[in-house]
Amino acid sequence: MRVFISSVSRDFEEFRKAAAEAAQLLDHEIIRSEDFAASASSPQVACLSGVRAADIVLVLLGSRYGNVQPSGKSPTHEEFDEATRTKQVFVFIQSGVKPEPRQADLIAQANAWATGHLISKFSDVDSLRIAVIRALNRWQIASAAGGVDTKEIADRALAALPDEDHHHFSSEPSLAISVVGAPHQAILRPSELDAASLHKQIKQQALFGEPNIFDDTEGTETTLEDHALILKQKTRRLILKEDGSHLIVLSLPREERGMSVIIEEEVTDALVRGFQFSAQLLHTIDPTERLSWVGLAVSMPNPGHGEWRTRAVHQRRPSSMTTSRMYDDSPVRATLTPAHRSRAVYRKDSEALAQDFTALLRRAFRG
Repeated sequence: MRVFISSVSRDFEEFRKAAAEAAQLLDHEIIRSEDFAASASSPQVACLSGVRAADIVLVLLGSRYGNVQPSGKSPTHEEFDEATRTKQVFVFIQSGVKPEPRQADLIAQANAWATGHLISKFSDVDSLRIAVIRALNRWQIASAAGGVDTKEIADRALAALPDEDHHHFSSEPSLAISVVGAPHQAILRPSELDAASLHKQIKQQALFGEPNIFDDTEGTETTLEDHALILKQKTRRLILKEDGSHLIVLSLPREERGMSVIIEEEVTDALVRGFQFSAQLLHTIDPTERLSWVGLAVSMPNPGHGEWRTRAVHQRRPSSMTTSRMYDDSPVRATLTPAHRSRAVYRKDSEALAQDFTALLRRAFRG
């Protein structure tokens, strides 16, 4: 695997060397700024390209923040932000030092982003070397169940979406969110999926959690079908499988408009609620994060023949409508490129993910 080492350079040479040596002991290929050949690209572009080329990024944080770039952030901060989108990231924080104010903010951001097994402390070169070896070794063991195949995880997420032939979905506009995990593995034993205690816990979360995805004024039916736990209401549904994959179907508000209109802000709000509930569900069934990555796909199984509008446009002309999807009953589907995100990104960036999926659904609806 290719390992990128991110940190300030000045006064941190020995730590960077120790991290590189530790990764090399486990036969990983090292990517670091010291080894970049002269090129036409700026050092900033070269380092961010190194992050994108890596499989794993080690972020070493000491007392110094580093020089601020045109983006308003230090190179290490830029590299951290870039890496957390799609890379496996481990953060190592130096103890016994007083970080500069902006470095303290970055450390707080890293602590908020990472779970316990993704972040470690070090005090000297030897303790850093041991921490890096331990983190990479744990990652190798966890990855033994299988890595992340970009196409495979996208295909699994898309395949789980409902299509136009699934008649159990209401004729009202709805939104389906498919979430699959990687490395692909069993998360719940059959007996765990059967357990009444799990059914009760998930039902409570769906009805009364923050956020909830079910209407607490409606009855909720709970069944086991085809090795999956299914909770359903009239226009809402949650399907959970043993591998941790799940499908959430939410209804979109109609507001008695009397016409087939999709309001963009309502789509975004539903996506945020679905993603946040899904992240909590994953924590319930997989608290130690055996699933390091999630693959996402979203669809509108029954978009109808109407029009996609913003709320402001609809308020200006509520009675007029152009049937932009006339004669087209096919589902509207969307997935990201790549389709997977780390659990930490999924947990923290639900609003950004919802905005991106809304844009993709809008294009597909109108296209």
